[in-house]
Amino acid sequence: LIPGPIQYVSRTDSFVTCSSAKTVDSFKYRVLAVATDDDKKKSGKKVTMDWSFRLGDYGLEIHVITFETVPPSLVILGEHGLYCLSDAGSMRFMKKLEYNPSCAIAYASVSNGKINTLIGSHSMQLNVYQDVQLAWASKLDSVPVAVREIGRA
Repeated sequence: LIPGPIQYVSRTDSFVTCSSAKTVDSFKYRVLAVATDDDKKKSGKKVTMDWSFRLGDYGLEIHVITFETVPPSLVILGEHGLYCLSDAGSMRFMKKLEYNPSCAIAYASVSNGKINTLIGSHSMQLNVYQDVQLAWASKLDSVPVAVREIGRA
């Protein structure tokens, strides 16, 4: 198992992570909390996934979406695409990217119930998508390494 992004989803009381097998996996907190060692094997604790979704891409970032205007979702930035899953593990939408992304942040669109995602790229661009539609793009002076909200506690 190669370490990857991990996020807690409060609505489902679960942890979601991207694995080296190019999947998004969800584990209920209570399953992790009560996992016991298997005496027959020396492999550690046995846990079962709540759900798993095969992306076919390595996940770079996971963002949990809990806005009132859109259904609860997970936005995953992959090495070659942008993916949006429901918090139950079904695909909502996906967008293949023709560039190498470096960072992202997702936020609610104020007018139309869509998810806006800012994606920085190694080609020194910042792109804004409304779900899968490119809404705005900007050329930068350097490669962005992170995009975050300012002033939110």
